[in-house]
Amino acid sequence: MQDFISLMGSMISCIIRMEIKKSMAEYSQTNRSDRRFRSLLESLNAGVVIHDANTQIVEFNSKALEILGLTKEQITGKTAFDPHWHFIDENHQILSVDEYPVNRVLETGKRLPATLFGICTENCTSVTWVSVSGSPIKNPDGAVEEILISFIDITKRIETQKNLRESEERFRMIFESLPKLSVQGYNKDREVIYWNKASEEIYGYSKEQALGRKLEELIIPDNLKEDVIRDVSNWMDHGLKIPSSELELKRADGTPLPVFSNHIMLETPEGERELYCIDIDLTNLKLTEEKLRENEERYRSIIAVSNTGAWEYNLENEYLWTSPEYFTMLGYSPDDFNYDFETGISVWQQLMHPEDRDSASRRFLDYLSGEMKDPYENYFRMVHRDGSTRWIWSRGQNLKNPDGSPTKIVLGTHIDITKSKNAEEELKQREAYLSSLLKTIPDLTFVLSRDGTYLDYHADESNLLLSPQQFLGKKVSDVMPQEIANLQMEAIEQAISGRKLVEFRYSIPEEDEIHHYNVRVVAFGLERVIAMITDITDSVRNLNQIKELLKKEEEQNLRLVNFTHIVSHNLRTHTANMLGLISLTEMETPEVFEHEYLRLIKESSSHLEETISHLNQVLDINLEMGENMTEIRLKPVLDAIIQNLALQAKRSGVTIRNEIPDDLHVRAVPAYLDSILLNMLTNAIKFRSDQRDSYVRIYQKITGSEVVLSFEDNGLGIDLDRHGSKLFGMYKTFHGKKDSKGLGLFISRYQVEAMGGRIEVSSKPGVGTTFHIYLPL
Repeated sequence: MQDFISLMGSMISCIIRMEIKKSMAEYSQTNRSDRRFRSLLESLNAGVVIHDANTQIVEFNSKALEILGLTKEQITGKTAFDPHWHFIDENHQILSVDEYPVNRVLETGKRLPATLFGICTENCTSVTWVSVSGSPIKNPDGAVEEILISFIDITKRIETQKNLRESEERFRMIFESLPKLSVQGYNKDREVIYWNKASEEIYGYSKEQALGRKLEELIIPDNLKEDVIRDVSNWMDHGLKIPSSELELKRADGTPLPVFSNHIMLETPEGERELYCIDIDLTNLKLTEEKLRENEERYRSIIAVSNTGAWEYNLENEYLWTSPEYFTMLGYSPDDFNYDFETGISVWQQLMHPEDRDSASRRFLDYLSGEMKDPYENYFRMVHRDGSTRWIWSRGQNLKNPDGSPTKIVLGTHIDITKSKNAEEELKQREAYLSSLLKTIPDLTFVLSRDGTYLDYHADESNLLLSPQQFLGKKVSDVMPQEIANLQMEAIEQAISGRKLVEFRYSIPEEDEIHHYNVRVVAFGLERVIAMITDITDSVRNLNQIKELLKKEEEQNLRLVNFTHIVSHNLRTHTANMLGLISLTEMETPEVFEHEYLRLIKESSSHLEETISHLNQVLDINLEMGENMTEIRLKPVLDAIIQNLALQAKRSGVTIRNEIPDDLHVRAVPAYLDSILLNMLTNAIKFRSDQRDSYVRIYQKITGSEVVLSFEDNGLGIDLDRHGSKLFGMYKTFHGKKDSKGLGLFISRYQVEAMGGRIEVSSKPGVGTTFHIYLPL
């Protein structure tokens, strides 16, 4: 604006100077009167005042009088020092006389470019704003004779500019104060020129961080950058407006931000276009919409899963609306009936079971004709598409007005309770079955409450020690000895709390004999139990007899074991003596062993000693059966055995793969476990195949309370059809190896079984063998 004022003032001053010079020249040349000069001054749209060298006004035009609000008499002869008027600057500060335009030109002798001044009277209650230009008029000697002051009235323009600034400031304050309305301004290069408080809060950039940065660098996601740059350029350059729309922009931390974005294009006085974006944060709205969608989906899922149909009845027009689930629970769709609101009641009655149609319709109509204070509820049957019957639980409630009065709308649901009805019928049949079953049980059966009260019984009267009158309705502590009553109450509580079968035993003297009873207690409902009492006196007596027999058998076994040890010791002693004598004879007279019979005697003696040693091993396994069972971490044991066999395996070209996990534990006798693992691995190495690269793979599998250790090889294999029944026999060999004695598998099986396990085998000749050893965890 100031530049515009300066430009206009300079142009007017220049025109006036030129015309005055021209007129003066013509005047001097033509010696005409100043009438032409006066006419020129009057024709100008600017005020003109001419001062002499003493600043006294010597000439003026009518526009000057109009702008200054003076008459000819008031202005003629006035000087710049007149105290009745003042010049003020654009900040409303009164200027000193030296700063008046005429004095500035007079003092400097130079032209005064267009400058903004305010002119007012003494109290400055009213100000006229003018753009003032001044020029000195000099004589041929260069001295200033007169000063030409021209000015134009720009008061309205100044007021308009002031109002515009105030309006702009008001809007700026509004934009700054809006808490959820983000307003940003961008120049033609998409650089931020305005960023309000809401923008700081919503997008996470402070005003200082945002100003000067490009739109696409701040809030535009990568997938939208090209489109945004194109759209802004099209609007700036071609006037193609960007429509308002929902967008997903981004915050300073990179998180997405849903907004509704409006766009406005403004143009500055200089003709520069500015884009303003007004964004509304939709985060809460989106969250609310998402919750609504989730709730709607949840309710739809509940209805679908629960096999529930919704309905709405309008009493005013007798329309019945039903949800799709109303039909799908019966195997239909609404399209199967040309269904609409008007036919709703007839379709409902059509699907009704014939035996329930009249009663169900009558109950519904009775509800509608009443006050409808209580909820509507009814049970009836409907017919499924496949012809089966479905039990329906129908419930409804009249929709109320805000004042509590009934409307003409009833809302309700249809719930398929066929399973519940079937379960209810099945429960009745089961109760009848259990009642019949109880009558067939010979044991005493009592029904007791949680507090130990006898509620019912079933028994042959001859089995009862007391009459029913002596225990029915009474507590266990009133009928039974205290010790037995305590056991019974503990069993009742455990059965109800744990929902499990609880057993206990008690003994009681009857007719000079101790009788023994076993009691089984099981929960019957939430607060009752059934107690079945079995007389086990005969069983206890027989068990005691069996214990006596077992004791005698153990004593006989002990004597047999001692006998076996004696025989084994004596045989081993005599065999050792025999072998010693043979060795001494061989040392003293070796030539006698050239006789075939003596060689055979020596070999037979050696075999006899070996057989006695093997029998002792088997005997030791049987004697130690079940002893020294400990929990063993398997992998370290197996690694140690593999390490000991490493050289043998390497020379034989056999690779051993241990796939047992580190945390696997088994219960075993340590010595037996070592023996079994060693036998499995040495057999796999010994009976390898020379036709291929040999391996032994050791792996495991958990089955219930057992672990299965598998030893898989690709060796010679065994023909199980021929040798399967003899595989674990003593001294049984199958491959003709000279160093095979047929004892390893026999001992391994005994050791596995002694630890409560078993051993199985699968094999195919020429393919390989897998031994599966089952051990307790």
